Order: sequence, then C-alpha cells, then structure tokens
Amino acid sequence: MCLILTKTELFSAEDKSEEKMIFPVPVKVELLVLKLDDISNVIGGFSGTIQLKITWRDPNLVFDKKAKGVSRIILDDESAIQKLSSIWNPGLKIKNLKKPVHSVHHGLIIYNDGKVEYITTVSGVFEVPLDTKAFPFDDQILMLDIESTKNTLSEMRLVYEEEEEYGSGVTLGASTPLWYLHNFNAKMQTIRGWNGYLYQNLRFLVKAERASMTYVPLIFFPYFMIMLFPLILLWVSNMNIMAKISVVLSSLLALITLQFTITLKYPDSSAVGSLVLKVFGIGYIFQITILFFVCILEKYIGHTVYSNSILKTLVRYCQWAFPLFVFFLLAGFIIDAMQQ
Repeated sequence: MCLILTKTELFSAEDKSEEKMIFPVPVKVELLVLKLDDISNVIGGFSGTIQLKITWRDPNLVFDKKAKGVSRIILDDESAIQKLSSIWNPGLKIKNLKKPVHSVHHGLIIYNDGKVEYITTVSGVFEVPLDTKAFPFDDQILMLDIESTKNTLSEMRLVYEEEEEYGSGVTLGASTPLWYLHNFNAKMQTIRGWNGYLYQNLRFLVKAERASMTYVPLIFFPYFMIMLFPLILLWVSNMNIMAKISVVLSSLLALITLQFTITLKYPDSSAVGSLVLKVFGIGYIFQITILFFVCILEKYIGHTVYSNSILKTLVRYCQWAFPLFVFFLLAGFIIDAMQQ
C-alpha cells in the first residue's frame, strides 16, 4: 500500500531509528536516455530528455509502516524539493546541462526501511563537443556528466554496478529517423576539487550514429548531376564557344546555389575542413578548369592542337584522365569520411 502526497506535512511523527548513517554513504546511480531531439553545433551539443535515478539509505528516515499505514511515501515536484533540502542527499547534478532548462520533474520516494529514491526527469540541451567534419557520415559521442561538489569521497561513494547498469541505457523510442543511439556505457572518475578534496563523478557515454543514407540523395545526387553538364563539354567539339561558356557558368551558379541551400538546411555541413566543403571545393576547381582550358584556350590554340598529332593525343588522354582523377579524389574523401 502506498500514499501519494504533494505537500510536506509528513514526517512530523517519524519513528527515529537508533541507527546512524555510516560514511561514506553508498549512492546508486541509474540513467535512462528517454528521447533525443537534435544534435547540432548550432545548439552546442544535443537536446533531449533523460531520467536520473539516485538511491541511498538514510536510517533517520525509517518509520513504522503499520503505524503509518503505508510502506512508502511519495513526494512530487515542490514537496519533493522541499523535503530533499531538509535531509541528507548526495547533491548530484548534471554538469553539462545548459541553462535555461526546458522542463524538469522531481520525484522523491521514501521507504519504511529508510531507503530513498530521488528521480528527476530533465528535458533540455546538454553541452558536448561535436566533430561534424565527416557530415553526413559522422558519428558523435554524447556525454552526460553526473557530478557532486557537495559531498567528498569520504562522505559519499557512487555505485554503478551490474544492477545499476541493467537499469540504465537508451529506451526504444529515444532514437530519431536521423540518429541511431547505441553503445551505452559509463565511466567512473575521481577528481580533485578547488578545495583540495577528492570527489567522484560519473560520466555516461552514448554513441549516436547519423542516418547518412537520408542525406546522401539530397546532397550528392544533385551535386553529381550539376557536375555532369560541364563534363560533357570535354567531348563536344561542334558547339559554339559562347554556348560552352554559358553551360559552365550556369553549372557554376547551380553549384553555388546548391551549396548555399545545403548550408542553410544543414549548418553542421559547413564546419571547417568538412567533407561537404571539400566536395564543393573540388567541384568549383573542376568547373573553372573546364571553363579555362576547354572554353577559352580552345579559341586561341584549338587549331594548333588539332594540327599536331602529339598534342591531339595528349588532349584525348586528358579528356579521360582529368574527370577520372576528380572522381577518384571525390571517392577518396567520401570513403575516408565514412571510415572515421
């Protein structure tokens, strides 16, 4: 039998236990990733919803369940915070949670044997370093740092063992169509605070894999279609020089428009040294090279080339070698990004 209360008119007649708290107090920590909303450099990390469950035992909170008529007492939000401030608590917080927080829910459960469960559900933005150079083939490591600057190592011992590991992880509905979450693990750390005391921190790590196949048709298919038009000019000889220049300039303009659209829609693609910037950079060089050698020089040295058998053979060789070189260069950048 349990009782749900929202106000703190409780514990006025608590049964005081003769036991005393033994330090360091074992504090069990479990964390669930409930939902992922977005991962982006624009917000400086990822946004989503997590649930943090902290469990410890306080002998001062033991009560007689027969006298009370309940085996546990549940407090919610304001009453939970008020009660938590009046008892010993681990003082754990999420270090990389950015403010302001979107929403937070507090829950406190006190059992008759003195066991205390504090459960907080937080929706907000969590600050993590992102490396989006390989976009759209990038993976990200999402971190959630749980720390305490209130209780030292001599006062509190964090526990994350098999039982806590089983209760932690990523829920089935946490992944999104654009990101897959997996490889959930935790790492315990001991750090020295500014006051010289030792504190325990717990870092949870989740691997987020971008659904790259969602982006490939939207980025690379129009890109290669634009690149195809100036490429055809390498084998066209009976076309007016001004028509050739018009084709290349139109293709350049289309490439600029495509990059501008992609940058606006996917800001992570514009990271310095990113795959997308490299691919578009090669595209610009490729088209300008065709504009210079095929369209402009043809007007002045075309008759010399076609009257010299050696130069004619060299031109034919370049007609195949140059686009193949560009293709393998692009393929190399893409494969390298996929392997990172």
